[in-house]
Amino acid sequence: MRVLRSLVVLALSMALALAGTAAARAATAAPAGQDHRPAPAPAPGVQTGTKPHLESRPQVPAHLAGRAAARPGGVINPAATSGNWSGYAQSTANDAIASVTSNWVQPWVDCRSGGAVSTWVGIDGAQGAPFFPNVEQTGTLAACSGGAAHYSAWYEMAPAAPIYYGNPVQPGDNMTATVSVANRNTYTLRLVDITQQWTQNTVITSPTFLPNASAEVILEAPTDASTGRIVPLPDFGFAGFNGSASNGTYMTAANSNAIDMADPSGGIATTGGIGGTGYFTVSHGNGGNVTGTPKIAFQSSDFGGGLLHTSTPSGAGYLGQTIRQNTSPAVTSLPGGGFETAFASNSPTGSRAVLTVSGTALTFNTQLGMMPNSSPAIAAAPDGSFKVVFQSDTGQLWSYTPQTGGVPLGYQMMPGTSPSIAALAGGGYETAFQADTGLLWEVGSYINFNTQLGMASGTSPSIAAASDGNFQVAFQANTGGLWTQDLTRGGVPQGYTMAPGTSPSNTALAGGGYETAFQADTGLLWEVGSYINFNTRLGMRAGTSPSITAVPGIVLEVAFQANTGVLYTQDLAHGGVPQGQGMPQNSSPAITT
Repeated sequence: MRVLRSLVVLALSMALALAGTAAARAATAAPAGQDHRPAPAPAPGVQTGTKPHLESRPQVPAHLAGRAAARPGGVINPAATSGNWSGYAQSTANDAIASVTSNWVQPWVDCRSGGAVSTWVGIDGAQGAPFFPNVEQTGTLAACSGGAAHYSAWYEMAPAAPIYYGNPVQPGDNMTATVSVANRNTYTLRLVDITQQWTQNTVITSPTFLPNASAEVILEAPTDASTGRIVPLPDFGFAGFNGSASNGTYMTAANSNAIDMADPSGGIATTGGIGGTGYFTVSHGNGGNVTGTPKIAFQSSDFGGGLLHTSTPSGAGYLGQTIRQNTSPAVTSLPGGGFETAFASNSPTGSRAVLTVSGTALTFNTQLGMMPNSSPAIAAAPDGSFKVVFQSDTGQLWSYTPQTGGVPLGYQMMPGTSPSIAALAGGGYETAFQADTGLLWEVGSYINFNTQLGMASGTSPSIAAASDGNFQVAFQANTGGLWTQDLTRGGVPQGYTMAPGTSPSNTALAGGGYETAFQADTGLLWEVGSYINFNTRLGMRAGTSPSITAVPGIVLEVAFQANTGVLYTQDLAHGGVPQGQGMPQNSSPAITT
């Protein structure tokens, strides 16, 4: 599946593309008090209406002729653009490459446009033709047939045709691929599906000595062997490659070349910068939409729901991963304009919810079980690290970071509720959650505290941290009223009644104070706090909750699902603005600057 190598796309529809198969610490206490003010008066909601539009080697194609050709024994640098490659390649002197490796999460591919997309690692692919026609590679393939993607695993010793393994591959699988060479011509092609727990280890000795002069980690639009043409590139959304290394050393911008796909007939894919752990992303078109602020993560109703999307002022993009029904994603911004999302995805059999993260810092299926109908929360520190908290499938509060993996925190949560996390100005994190006693708890770097305040069944709190090191929690009390809590004033009723089963969202303001967005019992979006108390008169979908963030130059922006089932934003300058993306029931967006 090399740039200059044909691919037997017919194999896509064959059977080789197989479908995959400690106790709570809270103490019982009296419930929170009653509200002192009546609910806001009803007001008209968003008008219901139509949703917004939501084998013989072929000759090298002419548009690939600009690729740098190899000189025998020379050092090769691939071009900055390619007709069907995106990723990183490292070119060296002959026999300087001993191994190449990388990890990725298999994307879910949208096959409405047809085509195929392959992800792989290899040696000698960047050498070009006609001097070195060989390439040694292994990876996965998603090929479109009948409007659906068929996923398979393969290896290839070009110029021979690819060989397909019979093992199952599914979207969301953690893949690891390594190609290594010994004695100049004995190759080990190792492909591991960590999620589905299978390994293929193929050892082949080449009859001739090969260059071993380049290493590649690539996402590719393959070439049809029957026509010699690059097939269309389907929408794979957003793919993240981690641990990309050659000879045991991480690839970097200094020792490798980034390649962007720029095929006018097959689509375009853009390669992002590469980080210190060999992590980089490849986006299809506007996939992931990593530029612009604020960023919104949401579950799209496209394909009946279950696809993770992001949205910014420059448009929406598909993130390449599926999200479990009746859950919502979380998103946080990273220094330098990046982002990271956390969400509940499905296990290979669909029987379990598992925590997955995806973004510009890491894409990884943690395989940590989550409680059904609960959602994770994520926050990032100024140094770019991030932390996720979630309700595990045992009902306990857990945390996850790439450094520590999953860690049980020893508190039992109310089933079906979700925690909230904030990064503290002085370092560390604080988490708010509803314990299995129905009481609001706060735990983390600053305090472990049973507030003794009762929460409404099935609802979740929202915590926000200010620049002065303080924090505040907003929640729906067991009276149905909106309350806030901080360590100075304790629990304070705000005098508004919330829609049953919904949760508020809280944010800290740059100038001090906090602002909370919530769905009132009238079904309308309200914003209350230090800045404004405001009935937006925008109707929300029953059972959903808004998300609010402080945005420089705008002050506040809210993302929510309108009662038309469409993603909306709201700020004081523009009012309610439909984003043109449908959302499924029981799912709420998340917004970050």
